[in-house]
Formats: sequence, structure tokens, C-alpha cells
Amino acid sequence: MFLLLLLLLAQLREGHSGPSGREKSHDEKAFYVQVSGDVPYPGVYTFSMEPPLRDLLTLAGIGDHEGLSYDAVPLRNGAEVEVCDHKESLGIRISDMSAFFKMTLRIPLSLNRESAEGLTAIPGIGPRTAGAIVRERAERGGFQELDELLSVPGIGPALLEKMRPYLDL
Repeated sequence: MFLLLLLLLAQLREGHSGPSGREKSHDEKAFYVQVSGDVPYPGVYTFSMEPPLRDLLTLAGIGDHEGLSYDAVPLRNGAEVEVCDHKESLGIRISDMSAFFKMTLRIPLSLNRESAEGLTAIPGIGPRTAGAIVRERAERGGFQELDELLSVPGIGPALLEKMRPYLDL
């Protein structure tokens, strides 16, 4: 009985480890896309690489639709695909999933696209600092480097280093 228990535990551990035997983090090479709207199976889907739109919609329970160009729009990590099923056609709107979903999935937020509300998901950033970031971004026409955040009132080197893992350009 004891041997059976040990074998079971060893198998469970192998199922959660990478090829080197070390634990795999849930976001290691993971690609997340959220599907919402008129689909039988809405939710967040995980892939090992950027999925074709056709594969994503198939998983969400939507079959092929004539006239829909499946390869027209590439999907990025953290995208939300909203489906509107009009009887003769299928409407697809692609945007970003909520900043709070992204933070949960360890997807960095885009410094140049995220809303002020979304930026408050970053530890240490409140509404005032998030608003200042958005104003500075508008004045600059976007940030070229994360270090440019040092020009935002309330952000010093220590806070910037705390924010860095949560941001992307």
C-alpha cells in the first residue's frame, strides 16, 4: 500500500514538472486569450504559442463561418476576442482582456495602451499616479523606454523597479 502511494505521488509530480524535473510556473511560455460573447464555451484559453483564430473559436464552440477571414488578425497574449453571432455573419472584436485578468495570469501590461484604471492593478500604483502616467504618456506621444516613467511625479527609482516586472512597452 505504501509503495502504491509513493508511485502515485511520483506520477503526480512528473505531471507538474518540466523536462528538467523542476516545477514549471503556470506562465512559462503560456499564451492566454479570453473569449466572450455569443459562444457556447466562454473563458480564458491557454496555448503554448499564438493560436490561429480558427482554433480558438473551435475550442469556444464556434464552427467555421463563410466570409470570416481567420488569418486576418493576429492574436496577442492577453487578447480578448468578443464574438457577436448575427444570424448570417459572425462579428469578431479583438481588444485587450482586463488588466486585472492580465495581472492574475502574469501578463505584463502595455504601458502605452493600458487605461489609468488598468494601471492601478500594478502594486504601488493608485489612481493619482496612474492618471499622471496617462497624462505623461499623452504629452510624449507614448513611452519609448520604461525608464521614462521617472519623469512622472510620484515615481522614483524604487517604485519603478517594483513596477518593472508588471509592465511592457
